[in-house]
Amino acid sequence: MLRGDRDAVRLGFALLFTLPGAPCVYYGDELGLAGGHDPGCRQTMPWGREDTWDRETLHWVRDLAALRHAHPALRSASIEVVYAHHGVVMLRRRSEHEDLLVVVNADGDFVSHVALEGSADGARRPLIGSGEARMEGGRLHVRVPGRRAAVFGL
Repeated sequence: MLRGDRDAVRLGFALLFTLPGAPCVYYGDELGLAGGHDPGCRQTMPWGREDTWDRETLHWVRDLAALRHAHPALRSASIEVVYAHHGVVMLRRRSEHEDLLVVVNADGDFVSHVALEGSADGARRPLIGSGEARMEGGRLHVRVPGRRAAVFGL
């Protein structure tokens, strides 16, 4: 469906691992294994042919799984859509002890300034992904490169 667009695959994985519910990865998706319409839904698993694996996507999926495991907010039911416009979605995930912001940018270069209460001023480094965020006077200033995702601790 994504016609080999690896950035789109990685953005999909970012949503899969940061939205509520249990993520389910169909075998080989983390390796960039292609498929088609029935009966060509899926190639056989390329065991022993690691040179064909998409290592960048594999590492991204592993890192997302580790992030989800380490942060209870990503496993909670709490979700708030902070921003959704022009190919960019920002989701706030909270648990009793943490507050996270997920930014998925399917569009070009993205800069946003959104009102966000309850967080102290200062810079935020991404827990995963690329981008930057800074809280100043109740407004969050976020920058995430085009076709990328990031998760920030608030």
